[in-house]
Amino acid sequence: MISLLIQSMIVSGKLALKLVEKETSLKYKPVVIVVVYQLTLWYTEPLQAIAETHHEGYKLGQQLGDAFAMYNLHLYNQTKYLTGQDLSTIQTNAKDFIQYQLSRKQKYLVPASVLFYYHVIALRRGLHILDAGRVDDIPTISEMETLISNLAMDFMSKVYRLMRAVLFRHLQLGNDSLDIMNLSHSIGEKKIQLMPIYAIGIFYEGLMCFLSSMTATDSAKVTWISRGQSILARLRHWREYSSWNWENKVLLLEAMEMHTLGNDDVAKPLYISSIQSARQHRFIQEEAIASELAGDLSYKQGHQIDSYALYMHSIRCYIEWGALAVAMRVQSSVESKFVSENITDLSKNLFVDEVMKRILGEATAGPARNKRDVME
Repeated sequence: MISLLIQSMIVSGKLALKLVEKETSLKYKPVVIVVVYQLTLWYTEPLQAIAETHHEGYKLGQQLGDAFAMYNLHLYNQTKYLTGQDLSTIQTNAKDFIQYQLSRKQKYLVPASVLFYYHVIALRRGLHILDAGRVDDIPTISEMETLISNLAMDFMSKVYRLMRAVLFRHLQLGNDSLDIMNLSHSIGEKKIQLMPIYAIGIFYEGLMCFLSSMTATDSAKVTWISRGQSILARLRHWREYSSWNWENKVLLLEAMEMHTLGNDDVAKPLYISSIQSARQHRFIQEEAIASELAGDLSYKQGHQIDSYALYMHSIRCYIEWGALAVAMRVQSSVESKFVSENITDLSKNLFVDEVMKRILGEATAGPARNKRDVME
């Protein structure tokens, strides 16, 4: 059921945008874009459109000499990351942004940008880069610690660490794992206003919960599944506002739920539908995640050809995204699953595109397009 409070926030946000279109109010538009799109309209608007609106806010702010121009530019780059923009471009934009801010001695957005910059580089080069000192003479995260030590930056750091844990399959996060994994609860407890980056972080928490449940003992497994289901319910609610942003994510968490519960015949079409939805809605990184997880399930079922094709498709998607270190992690996983002779034969004789067309075609033609259809 759609929340009346959120509905009223959306209506108010749209009204505010209309008001600042008037010539006498245009100077307020950059700040209104930041507030409205980050706090309310992310519920309904495609993330790709939100990114472009922030870029519009940046250009207008530059013309007006408004400080919120740079907020819009930072949020443009961050939101483009959430949509699966090429990470090489994201890294370059983040570096240029930080260098510009430092040259102007404007440090208010530097800590968030540094966290973001090194997160992106880690996905491209590997986790070791986080402890390797400065890259491109950008201050390290440790150099920013005194500026990062506030609630908003703490939550931002947790989101990025959670994303890396999922993408690199680091299921054990150390002594602070429970703190990081309680992102959704902590946001509510601390009354942190939801924004796109936090909402996507909650999605990654759901991924982490179900991933952890797949390797947990019986007692812990129940806890992980329960937490994953709680997050899934939240995303289903968000899907009521925007199927564009949330359909593929809901399908993926539903697939993982069924997978971890042992309902593999239900999980498989959900995984494939998630891949299709991620492609349709242009979330290349989530197409990669869903493809790898579908490959895991096919491998478990003994379907080597399908699993190999799905893994190769996942690697392709990660490479297209620019997450080369993540692609290498999947490649290493594939090599550990298939003996070297099998990999040679498969790589020579298997046409991945043809197998993927068959897999995706089967999902399209089949009767089960979502969990409800399957269960009924």
